Amino acid sequence: MTPSEIEDKAEEIFDALGRSFRLRGSSLSARVRKAGRLLPRHLRRDLKYMCDAQELAANPRLAKLVDMKRIERTHRNALRWLADVDPGARARDLLWESAWRIGLVILVVGGGLITVLAWRGLI
Repeated sequence: MTPSEIEDKAEEIFDALGRSFRLRGSSLSARVRKAGRLLPRHLRRDLKYMCDAQELAANPRLAKLVDMKRIERTHRNALRWLADVDPGARARDLLWESAWRIGLVILVVGGGLITVLAWRGLI
């Protein structure tokens, strides 16, 4: 595998990260860093290896150190996992979670207020 093939695979993953998580960054490593815990640990680790392999592949002598099977596996697994991510569902989940938390706070504060008013004999 040539450095250009590794670069092409990294570019595909770079684009998929941008589509799935709406991330910005100038390189794959920047987008992986910004994705952080949104990615599974094994995928984050493999993508970090791919970023390091890109740098190694630029040097002809160091390119021999790159594990091509791992690059292929990372590429396949990353694209498969990122294809299942639905940005709309993530936004809806965030909205519902926020609404649930606000409702819980209103319920607790309202219950506390009613309790205080009852202790003071105002109700």
